[in-house]
Amino acid sequence: MTSPDILPNAQVRQHFLDRHQLRKPPLGTRLDKTLTRLNFVQVDSINTLARAHDLILWSRQQSYRPPALRKMVDHSRQAFEA
Repeated sequence: MTSPDILPNAQVRQHFLDRHQLRKPPLGTRLDKTLTRLNFVQVDSINTLARAHDLILWSRQQSYRPPALRKMVDHSRQAFEA
């Protein structure tokens, strides 16, 4: 018997996919709008194949290029690292 506070794995998986916009087509071509719809992306400082946040943003917006996020974080302050 499961506690009412515990969700089934299938429901949790669906929620995760929905929350991260992974069951919808890519979000468009504007990085600021992609970030707004996602609400957050964890900026990852480890760079092996590619930085994790670059992979996340590219998977939601295929026109994404890493310098666009750097510009938003470093120069225009439209996005920021907390």
